Amino acid sequence: MRFMKKIIPLSILFLGVIVSLIIIGFSGDSSQNVSSANLSDTLPPGLVGAYDPVYPKEDAVLSGTNPDGSLNLTSAIAKRIASELASQNPEGPKDFLGTGDPSIQALRPDLLVNQVLAQELTQFDYDTFRPSVDPHNLIIIHENSSAHMSSYIRDLLHILTERSESVSVNPSNFRPQDFAALEATLSTIIDELYALPVPESLVALHAEQIRLLTAERNIFGSLSHYENDFFKALVAVRTLQDIEREAGELATQFNLFIRTNNIEI
Repeated sequence: MRFMKKIIPLSILFLGVIVSLIIIGFSGDSSQNVSSANLSDTLPPGLVGAYDPVYPKEDAVLSGTNPDGSLNLTSAIAKRIASELASQNPEGPKDFLGTGDPSIQALRPDLLVNQVLAQELTQFDYDTFRPSVDPHNLIIIHENSSAHMSSYIRDLLHILTERSESVSVNPSNFRPQDFAALEATLSTIIDELYALPVPESLVALHAEQIRLLTAERNIFGSLSHYENDFFKALVAVRTLQDIEREAGELATQFNLFIRTNNIEI
């Protein structure tokens, strides 16, 4: 029974550190209002203060794409705001107040940002962080003996435990570059899991483990490059909440499989 408690995906191990440091600012409905005053509240402490205010990198925003080729959400939101302003002022700036100074008609800036942000979050493809896992890319053993299943579980535990212990992250002094370290560690783990032979009866759980770790890696990657796309980083923080829940469900499935099949570790 002691070992059953250890069948917890690495997601849980990392999230125990990371989620405690991140204030989930977008919990609940995706249309929740978010003002410019509280955007920084959704960032880890390490990104607030020395990095506050956060200014997106101009090249990534202007190009409309991130370095990895994905849509730059910050750019999309900026373009939507510009479009809204243009639609409300088809003839351009005018002297509405009779003061000789041209101005434009617009909602309050915070209301306009809230409106556009809510729309973009509703339309955002959250699967961007969750690529599927093709079973054909796995090394499948067409043998489901207790010995093979026990060997697989032991090897899985070894990979997760060894790699998680190698990560040097100090919760009391979390730095933005720590996200990059977590991203690199997860990439190594994912490669090792793809190379790990898995009994046929455990393929579904193995694939789900890789899927969640890949999603987590992508999230940390977005957070480590938050200056390229600030709003996508905020979406990543929100997605982390769902990954934590799914990782807990996967841990339960692993434990149930071990008990049902009387696997010795």
